[in-house]
Amino acid sequence: MPPDLFEEQVRFLLEFFKVLMARDFEKAVAGFIKGKQLFGPYDKVLVAVSGGADSMAVLHVLVRLQAEGCLRAQLCCAAHLNHRLRAEQSDSDEEFVASQVREYGLRFVSRDIDVLGYSESQKLSIETAGRMLRIKNLIEIARKNDCDVIVTGHQKNDNAETVLQRIARGTGFRGLAGIWPRRRIAGGCSFVRPLLCVTREEIINFLSQHRISRRVDRTNADFRFRRNFIRHRLMPFLQRGCGGVLAEELFQLSQSAYKLHKKLLRLAEEIWSGCARIERGWVEFEIEKFTATAEPIQVELIRMGLRCLEAGERDWSARHYKMVVQLIAENKSGKEVSLPGRVTAAVDHRHLMLYRPVKAEHGPDDRKIVKKIKVPGRTVIAERCIEAAILKSRQQTPEWLSSHKPVTTEYFDLDKLKLPLSVRFRQTGDRFVPLGQRSGKKVGKFITASKLTYQTRGRLLIVSDNEKIIWLLPVRISELAKVTKATRKILQLCIVDSKAPE
Repeated sequence: MPPDLFEEQVRFLLEFFKVLMARDFEKAVAGFIKGKQLFGPYDKVLVAVSGGADSMAVLHVLVRLQAEGCLRAQLCCAAHLNHRLRAEQSDSDEEFVASQVREYGLRFVSRDIDVLGYSESQKLSIETAGRMLRIKNLIEIARKNDCDVIVTGHQKNDNAETVLQRIARGTGFRGLAGIWPRRRIAGGCSFVRPLLCVTREEIINFLSQHRISRRVDRTNADFRFRRNFIRHRLMPFLQRGCGGVLAEELFQLSQSAYKLHKKLLRLAEEIWSGCARIERGWVEFEIEKFTATAEPIQVELIRMGLRCLEAGERDWSARHYKMVVQLIAENKSGKEVSLPGRVTAAVDHRHLMLYRPVKAEHGPDDRKIVKKIKVPGRTVIAERCIEAAILKSRQQTPEWLSSHKPVTTEYFDLDKLKLPLSVRFRQTGDRFVPLGQRSGKKVGKFITASKLTYQTRGRLLIVSDNEKIIWLLPVRISELAKVTKATRKILQLCIVDSKAPE
């Protein structure tokens, strides 16, 4: 056989095998998309494209799958974020991505993000600052372009590096689950990773087979970044002692952990409604019901509480969840711990509270407000309305009142009161005679002894007549104002809808 003919046949076979391998790559991604149900038929997709190998591969394969009718979603646009970390090279990356995206017939959106400035102002690492800004800006771009799905190019090696990074800092089942194929975030957007079924090496081969250009970020070789050290030093070291492909082994581990995590999450969701109570800035758990569950479920309940507080979970490690669980086990009323995301956990014997500071609706001077209570009538303070009425019927005995009293209502002997009545916030040094006691007591000490929740403490009001406190609202009335069999006129104070007219 002539040499030139032989060489031509070899080239033909090589090209043929390249086509087969490329088709295998696309089939693997298409199968992963279908198996994990990553896209719905009405999803509008934004593809995040940095210009690197992974993002170029995911852009190319999604365009091809859509052209072949294998993608149950609409590719709307591609977004590029210019980090401004590599001067002219960053601008060149943006120009490259713009030209590639337009060749595919997609809308191109770019945005500059000041990673270095944000890192310095927030005292964050470059890695963390970049990740936070990327997520924030991609969500904003998706919403602005009416997209509900954001596709990123994360692959098996990224997943392996993430798992190892989490193991190093301490993690649980959820952390071992690695990068999720699809994850819904606040606001209705979802992040989708179709390339989690392939390795970095497979992606490079795919790009080579299709002669797809890509950009190389030189900072990926900078060992000052923790992930680069894991990628270039730790992963190769561990691979030498691994019988199989390390990235594949860690992917299988993460998939198993993900399934277990989802099962724990379902169990936690079943318990949640009967265990937790939510108010603005607070999540409160009943300790008895909380501790009746296994510790992994307790961790999921805490995590659900963090989501209600919109506190974020990224900076939480296994150690922080252990701190909360230990706080509950000790159950020392009044003890609290400070946690990431400006979250505080506290206990009061019967409850675990998670809370974080919220913007005050009333300024410091508002706590000095004293309002006269209209008798009869309605008085509004701190978003609560107190309705006053006078009852004259002698048939309403103390026993009858006690058995028919709603939790939002209290009764007082009007003849024992020195009008006018007023309502205000609690002040240092306040004293009253609690119902059932003979002597006065400081309100602060009464609150501590009563083991009130932190939530209730923050909402206490003081109702007074011209001489004394008659009601620590909504907890306890005064012994000096209680209704007896000798009472002729009864003052009824009731907390009603704050939107009711005064």
